[in-house]
Amino acid sequence: MKVITILLLVFCITQSTAQTIEAHYTVKRTFSFETDPGKKTSIDLLYDGHIYKSNAKIISFLKPLYLPDYPSGLVDLPVSENGTTNQFILDIDTVQFISIHNTDSLRFWTYNYRSLAPKEFVSFIYKPNSTFWKILPDTKIINGLECKHAVRIYKEKIIMEIWYYPKIDLGFGLMGLRDIPGLVVEYTSDNTGFTYSLKDFKLNEPIDDSVFWPEIFKKAKFNENTGLKSGKDSKKSSIMNQ
Repeated sequence: MKVITILLLVFCITQSTAQTIEAHYTVKRTFSFETDPGKKTSIDLLYDGHIYKSNAKIISFLKPLYLPDYPSGLVDLPVSENGTTNQFILDIDTVQFISIHNTDSLRFWTYNYRSLAPKEFVSFIYKPNSTFWKILPDTKIINGLECKHAVRIYKEKIIMEIWYYPKIDLGFGLMGLRDIPGLVVEYTSDNTGFTYSLKDFKLNEPIDDSVFWPEIFKKAKFNENTGLKSGKDSKKSSIMNQ
């Protein structure tokens, strides 16, 4: 068993082909609002991020830390100059942004939070190695890990930036991120407002199978997204036999 806590320098880790990987992150999401022309305000929401991998099964999710501050799920924003009251509706689920992958069946499960409509549970077959990351030549030592640099570009604009540790072959990040050539150590996206950084990780520690099929999925009907048509409810799948 190998357990690494990102507090002190880690001097030597050989290329890992761990059967299980567990990683935890500090996550922040920044929302910006314009209540009047030229007048902007923003709020920061904090989360704990978690990724678990056991053989072909990978799950990631966020646990919000902001719920004690916003128990009603409403954020009061500055009143507009014309007297309009502004509020922002938050997701108050205790577990959010759940993404599950199975690398044997190439099956993906998730659900979309919608503040004014029921949650939409979605499942589909994903294509591996379909996400293009531009690998850059620079490297950086982050908490003792020699990390490499990669970005995703859309219409000549960087939409995501990661520093990753290539000696741990996890391949997935939080919120459905995939095709990563290692373990994400730092992530930034101005496009989504998310940033996160690695707190600690564990290799080859047992992970209970129940982790990979969360409670919210047990009674869910999944919309089967074939890429051509949607709206067909599939039977509830068990990730254990995919």
